[in-house]
Amino acid sequence: MDKSVKSSPELCKHCFDVLIAELNKESHPPFPSSISAFESPLFVTWTIDGDDLRGCIGTFSPGNIKTLLPKYALTTALKDSRFKPISLKEVERLSC
Repeated sequence: MDKSVKSSPELCKHCFDVLIAELNKESHPPFPSSISAFESPLFVTWTIDGDDLRGCIGTFSPGNIKTLLPKYALTTALKDSRFKPISLKEVERLSC
């Protein structure tokens, strides 16, 4: 049985929702109830204007997706030392 985990539009949307809430200084949205919790390593990659890297950080250590995904969505967007933090005006040009 294949145990690999792939990104989904719903997981990516959650990354955007968390980032937008953070940039607007609002409460973070709850994890989508339609996605069952699971343990997995993960990386969140933000690109801008198609395929220009804007941030990529993650972990090879498995953890609960409900905890890791929002954590790394924000860490990648705001704390990747290779880039300035992502701003609200950039969000419409991002891909996750």
